[in-house]
Amino acid sequence: MQQLQVKPVSEFFDTKRFSVPHTADEAISRLQANLRNFAVNYLLVFACFIVVSCFRNHYMLVPVLGTAGVAAVLFKVRPQQLEDLLKTDLNKAFVLSFTLVSLIYLTSTFGTLTWCFIFAAIVSMVHAAMLAPQQGFNVGSSNAHVTFVESPTHEN
Repeated sequence: MQQLQVKPVSEFFDTKRFSVPHTADEAISRLQANLRNFAVNYLLVFACFIVVSCFRNHYMLVPVLGTAGVAAVLFKVRPQQLEDLLKTDLNKAFVLSFTLVSLIYLTSTFGTLTWCFIFAAIVSMVHAAMLAPQQGFNVGSSNAHVTFVESPTHEN
């Protein structure tokens, strides 16, 4: 499985690769390839919308910091330990989830979070559909799959 990593900004905003897809299949292929390739970058776009929202709605800090705290605890635990933690401490996980949802409800930030998600999804989808694949990719029209193309070898 490919390890997720942040792609360079120069690759993410490579203006030479932006073009309108000619067919719906090509747009779907680009979406699949770019959403896979730039997954972390698109999460950062969502995080940017959240940060900007925190400036406009200071109550957003409560659920954002609560989520960050829960994530910090969960990401410190290895996958096997997480599985054991969820089996043995399901009540704790429920309490943390309930607390987080309650904080979102009490601070009236559900609408703001929803709009952040919608805007980030629109920006990500448009970017993914408009960004042509890198060299070495061939966007096939059948079944909207992306296939790798080997570059020809030059013999001297």
